[in-house]
Amino acid sequence: MKMPGCNNLVRLLSGLFASVCSVSFAQDPSSTPTIHRSNYLVKQDCNSANCHGNSVITSELWNQSGEIWFSQDPHSFAFANLLSPESLKIVCNLWSSQDAPPENVDHPKYRQFLEVHCVACHASEVSPLAQRLSGVDCQSCHGSQLAWDTSHYPENSQKWTKANRAAFFKNNKREPIDTQSPWILASVCGSCHVGQLNRSGVIPFDDQSSLPVQQREVSHQLMAAGHPPTYFELGQYLRRYPKHWWDAGMPIPKGLNAEDQKQTLDTISGSSLEAWRVGKIVNALQRLELLEHRLGLPEWPEFTEHRCTSCHHPIDPPNRSVSRFKRSTAQWDGWYLEQVDLALELTQSTHTPSGSPPFAGGPLQKWNLARLHLQSLLANPHTIHPSDDLAEARKKIAEMKGLLAGIINEQSPMINTQEIVKVRKEWADRLAKTASDNSWESAIQIQLAADALANPPNPQTQVNSTPSSAFKKTPWDLPNGTWRPGEPTPYEASRNFDWNRFLEQLQEIQQSYK
Repeated sequence: MKMPGCNNLVRLLSGLFASVCSVSFAQDPSSTPTIHRSNYLVKQDCNSANCHGNSVITSELWNQSGEIWFSQDPHSFAFANLLSPESLKIVCNLWSSQDAPPENVDHPKYRQFLEVHCVACHASEVSPLAQRLSGVDCQSCHGSQLAWDTSHYPENSQKWTKANRAAFFKNNKREPIDTQSPWILASVCGSCHVGQLNRSGVIPFDDQSSLPVQQREVSHQLMAAGHPPTYFELGQYLRRYPKHWWDAGMPIPKGLNAEDQKQTLDTISGSSLEAWRVGKIVNALQRLELLEHRLGLPEWPEFTEHRCTSCHHPIDPPNRSVSRFKRSTAQWDGWYLEQVDLALELTQSTHTPSGSPPFAGGPLQKWNLARLHLQSLLANPHTIHPSDDLAEARKKIAEMKGLLAGIINEQSPMINTQEIVKVRKEWADRLAKTASDNSWESAIQIQLAADALANPPNPQTQVNSTPSSAFKKTPWDLPNGTWRPGEPTPYEASRNFDWNRFLEQLQEIQQSYK
């Protein structure tokens, strides 16, 4: 989908902000006052020049954060993308009503379709309808403005230390979202980029109207209609987007000494092993929850649960197939559940005792056995509806979810540096014996894991470290920057995948770990 020009979008937004209606949203309406302000949140409130909307590049990052998001972050264009000719074509391809499909993006039927099917990911649901064009705004990720107001009162404007921040989140009943925690951040990002099908409730507005909360899913039907595929990985996304937050891989903010840094900053670098580990564990749980809600539905099999490249691959000579093997069915998930065992091995609460063989006993063995069993069940797309296979699949999903949920709830830390060196070598040796699957999805996941393992795990060393890639840049890579109109999507990049070239690079990384 093409992104509108920034200047045109700003002019369009400026006209809308003057007529924005107001909204109140919370789990407990009785404890939340109704907002009566025409400038709710984005451009004239949190994003004013004195707060987060300063456009002077020499100002503090917190002072520029809103302006960086508004002018550079693709999330701010998320709803505007829905008003493009490409999006109109997608809606028309999906149109199932007996009525004629909308002829333009201004048609009421088109806007109603967006509200039901697209807004849950492409805009802030708690924003007024007239403010949809601000896209995925501040409160989409950080929580309602109501939750943050008290942190700005004079009596609470003390130094924002780790202790004060923890107290604020603990005592604030309006549930602000602490995106400074990588565990929470991975969950917030994944709710759209991975999907979420267990959402419920309504969003009340000040005019006494309300809208039901919608589900979040990019299905095969939606992709067949023209929606780009979604391949999310936390570290990759943190590296790609323009930063309106302080990243541990950036220089220490001016005026912040080492003691201040220790007391106030609790962030990770997008290039770090910790970002990869946390993202892998959290997003794997979200993927399993998505599968749990899809199983048994009339629409099953949902093909996005399987590897796209099992079916979509070059058929033009000389590359008639990317596969050296003949397969009768599509392979099940080769993205979110790949390399999760490595992430578990890097986690203290599941690490095998020193001297034990890799993945011997405990949660790691349970995870691998459950995943292999689930993979065999889902290799057959006819594992549907009430059956013994369906019940067994749900049982294995529950086992895997339980293992991941325990780690996430405890926010289990990473193993120490000495153990990481050992795990990295064991991982490389294991790949030499098991890397027989030649799918693009698997290759990219191995590459992302190797890139993460190449970065120092200690946050104190990440600040001054130079990220190094274990693999050389290849035509089948994921893009390094934000996707732009005209650039190949990940699916198109996969068409250039060369398994033999990947094996050569894999041997290089194995040698480097010895």
